[in-house]
Amino acid sequence: PVHATESGPPLTISLFNQSWAFPLTQVFRVNGPLYPGITVGTEFTWKQSAKHQWVQSLEAGGYLNRSTGSAMFLETEFRYRRIFKNGIQPEAGIGLGYFHNFSPSPLFQQQEDGQYQSISDSGKPGSEISLSLGCGYQLPTELPATVFVRYQWMAASPYTDIIPIRPTGLLHLGLRFTLTSQSS
Repeated sequence: PVHATESGPPLTISLFNQSWAFPLTQVFRVNGPLYPGITVGTEFTWKQSAKHQWVQSLEAGGYLNRSTGSAMFLETEFRYRRIFKNGIQPEAGIGLGYFHNFSPSPLFQQQEDGQYQSISDSGKPGSEISLSLGCGYQLPTELPATVFVRYQWMAASPYTDIIPIRPTGLLHLGLRFTLTSQSS
């Protein structure tokens, strides 16, 4: 017989829509444009019981927004997850991270002769804080897997000289799963 013997930390992947948003505004845009993004990551359990779980996530992600600017980020969140017997898992988190913003339009620099020349956009590095609320559902499968939806709000700085903080809302749809090794 084959048995699952070892498992590592769970892997997470999510697809999301990004919006310029103050907390809990523009969460569900049905008329607006789609600004797609993706995150991949993992999480580490600090404390767990049958009903509660405290985890720390580590995620890398990015999104494409040709209107207000695209970005890449690397962050960690501390999350509290409540575990119900029916598979429902609501959670809340708070985090910190690195945020790298890119201009939505070409950049130009004035030369000594007064002419403007196009320059490459290496982006603007900064930091971000995040708050998140979500809910997952543990799938009734042998492989530990949970589908989840999460709303995450980020405040990233610096953004521009006029607007120092960039408010960003991310609506995630994702999967958290654990790979197990098999032995006979």
